[in-house]
Amino acid sequence: MTSEHPFDFSTRNCSDLRPGDYIFIEDRPCRIIEITISPHKDNAVMIQGRDILNDETRNEEYRSNETMDIPLVQFTKCQLVSFNNFELRLRMPSGVVRSDIKVVEGIQLKLQELQAKHNAQAISVTVQSVMGEEAVIDAVVG
Repeated sequence: MTSEHPFDFSTRNCSDLRPGDYIFIEDRPCRIIEITISPHKDNAVMIQGRDILNDETRNEEYRSNETMDIPLVQFTKCQLVSFNNFELRLRMPSGVVRSDIKVVEGIQLKLQELQAKHNAQAISVTVQSVMGEEAVIDAVVG
């Protein structure tokens, strides 16, 4: 695979990949859900992954000896400032308040439930960054 990406990535051999690892499928950063070795084709590996930015499921077939591009994923803990009508405001570790980070599906409901029970400032969120895109992927009290 090894292509020229305008962002940071590393490489690994396809045969070294395991479920839970990150990989590019159809040029999108995905977390591997399942790896299946084809009984009909020599060296064929089917990889199913979930896009880590939009939660879509993707599948692609590779050769087991193929060199794969691996996205470099970063995680940042931030403090929730407010969450109203699906508008999110976060205090980044640098102290800057941002409202331009999207929330992955499913986390919006979790944020509403947590905020109904706790003060917004008591809620921490995890922001995942990859390929210049960011998304809130988790929220917890504390």
